[in-house]
Amino acid sequence: MGAFRFFVGGGLLALGPALVIEASPQPGEVYREYIISNDGNDWRVTNPTATDPGALAFLPNPILRTDPISLAGAVRAEAVLDAWGGHVRTIDRRLRFNGNDWLDVPRPLGADGAALSSFYYTQHNPEIPVPLEYLRSGENTVEGICGSERLGGWGQWGMYAVVLRVYYDPAVVTAPVGHIISPVRGGILRENPTVALAAASPQGISRVDVFAWYDGYDENGDGVGLDWHKALFAGSLGAEPVPSGHVGTVREAPYNLVWDTNWVPDQAEGGVRLVARIQDQSGLWMVTSIVDELSLVREEFSVRLFGVEALPPAFGVRAGSLIARLSNIPLPEAEELEGVIEAGLHYRTWNGWDGFHEPFRLNNHLHDNEGRNHFYDHDLIPIPVGELNAGDNAFGIRSDYTGHALEVLTPGPALVIRFRKISSATRLINLSGRARLTAGEGNLIVGVVFEGGGTRSVLVRGIGPGLTEFGVAGALSDPSLHLRQATTSIADNLNWEESGEVETISSATSRLGAFPLVTQPKDAAIHVPLAAGVFTAQIQSADASAGIALAEIYDAGAESARGEALRMINLSMRAPVEGGDGTLIAGFVISGTTPLRVLLRGVGPSLIPFGVVNAVGDPRLVLFGPDGEIATNEDWAGAADVRAASELVGAFTLTSDRDAAILVTLPPGPYSLHIQAEPGDEGVALVEIYELPGS
Repeated sequence: MGAFRFFVGGGLLALGPALVIEASPQPGEVYREYIISNDGNDWRVTNPTATDPGALAFLPNPILRTDPISLAGAVRAEAVLDAWGGHVRTIDRRLRFNGNDWLDVPRPLGADGAALSSFYYTQHNPEIPVPLEYLRSGENTVEGICGSERLGGWGQWGMYAVVLRVYYDPAVVTAPVGHIISPVRGGILRENPTVALAAASPQGISRVDVFAWYDGYDENGDGVGLDWHKALFAGSLGAEPVPSGHVGTVREAPYNLVWDTNWVPDQAEGGVRLVARIQDQSGLWMVTSIVDELSLVREEFSVRLFGVEALPPAFGVRAGSLIARLSNIPLPEAEELEGVIEAGLHYRTWNGWDGFHEPFRLNNHLHDNEGRNHFYDHDLIPIPVGELNAGDNAFGIRSDYTGHALEVLTPGPALVIRFRKISSATRLINLSGRARLTAGEGNLIVGVVFEGGGTRSVLVRGIGPGLTEFGVAGALSDPSLHLRQATTSIADNLNWEESGEVETISSATSRLGAFPLVTQPKDAAIHVPLAAGVFTAQIQSADASAGIALAEIYDAGAESARGEALRMINLSMRAPVEGGDGTLIAGFVISGTTPLRVLLRGVGPSLIPFGVVNAVGDPRLVLFGPDGEIATNEDWAGAADVRAASELVGAFTLTSDRDAAILVTLPPGPYSLHIQAEPGDEGVALVEIYELPGS
């Protein structure tokens, strides 16, 4: 669950195009890393035409030197940086080797897949291809440069570390060998799974790093959430950068490690991959084959990630105003938060030292920034569950420090939340009904009975024009929708886009898997909380025309909150039956893990005592499941088991043997009921679906 977010790809935070980045190195490749770790002020890269006295103190830009490198058997090279994004308005970030041509240093990506402007604070790991002809065997020099959008401006960015990777032909070097033993392709990963590897080398093994591909928080700041999760940042000035955010590192046999997945968001089935790199004692790395189509399965918990709605540019502060530095993290409605047991805040900063700056605020609750003095930091800060709000969650920073600002780095703060999966008993969760409404007085009436305590959100839809996209001819042109409890009006809607609940309805529609109402604003929809009671939804033609209409009632409460409290126990629908396209079709969905016993009734003649004089005379009831027809009945003929079930659920007595009924036990899944009539036997029919107690 449109908002702008700094994640590209996957379904967790990304709302933009799906962008997949296959980062180097690739399986089977062999390489060495030559690392420059900068100390003092050697990490700073400054605009050489800057005029500010503060900038002049860092000029000329330092020339860095690698350890001696070997190019024997080399096939390609690249530089990977631990790069601070720098001051706003810093442009043309570049570096070069041995005085050769300048190479562009790419900026992280935004949600649209385009490079972010210099007004966003960043710390990331750009990868820059380096032509082999720019390198030489032995020592190499590296230097950086930049410009400014302002003439003589203080453009500056930082290279805390430069990692030069030189790739070699595997046929001319003796590389380590190995692979991931477990899990295997297509396997199931339980919470905190063990990854087992095999690794060997004549030189001896120095270390093994394991990385995972999934959709999650962008730890390395490249703007991509769906990728290999690995950041490469130095822990302090002068230190070598080390992987973080990855599965883990192991340095001695047996090469087994436990992947801490407690805060890894839930993933699509088969959406996880694993790969490893193996280093021998000589420093040569080898990349294993990828193990893919892995599924992360949690039985008791669910983990979800929620990013900022819109991270402001230049989201930093010094001697500033809290009001000017606010952002919002939207969370689901209250029902979905009922199952929250633990929460944390991903927070990437530069110069976020609490000795300089005031605590950040989340919904007016204060928390230390936990950052570092003029340095990068990424923390997962525990957030008490009671501080979370349904809907908007205001995040703000403030500082009266007059030195360098606290910089909130992209992708911005994000809440990661663990939900307890509440075991939901098998239950009815959805009713849909399709019928042809006659001109003038034709109505499609849907009823639902809730039993238990508390409230549940319900999505009710009355669809006419939207059916045309599914090839339904003669759809109702302008349905009106009315929700009632007895004679009390709960809500009415004519055009769903004028309901004032467009975002809520759209979000619930997507979450429930219903088809979207986008191109047909004359369809109607209502989203409302209901308590225990009997409710009816009535669809009429707003322009008194005839046509086919679809009514839908969804239990829109969060899956994580579906316990034993409030539940649908009875669904019903009344509408005209004609035959052909006039067949009354009712669909219902059973959720859960165990079968549910239900009583299904198709009522015609027994409606007459209730004043329905035009009731269908001899209805035929047919039940369909995912694999076709399950059962049929035309005359219930006073069957004892049907009579007992009707009394058990409190259904009114069927006074005619020509009504239809089916008593059946069904596994969870979608079903449909058809009420048909013989030619010439047109009239009103009632379809009923009852959950039997104790089933």
